[in-house]
Amino acid sequence: MELRLNELDPHQRSEYQRLMNENNDLMTEYSKKQNQMEDLLSKLANAENKLKMDSQKLKGQLLKEQITDLEAKKTDYEIQLNEANLSLPEARDRILNRMKEDNATIANM
Repeated sequence: MELRLNELDPHQRSEYQRLMNENNDLMTEYSKKQNQMEDLLSKLANAENKLKMDSQKLKGQLLKEQITDLEAKKTDYEIQLNEANLSLPEARDRILNRMKEDNATIANM
């Protein structure tokens, strides 16, 4: 390769050297840009994961609130079942009606 370079006239050698330097500069710039792109892709993936986790956290909080509400309603239903002054069919009818109302309320949420 060096022999061929020596065979070139000085103008062609300087042009070759200039092009080699330009190529090296472009390769360095390409490498930097590729690293920047990889950093941006990594940041994007992290941001997407945080967003996903935030939505899951919000969903979990909403589910916990629903559990608390449903446990309170369960307690009410158990109290109503244990009321001594109602006959069993009357207590059952009241509870069924209240459950239907509660289910309708939950469905509208």
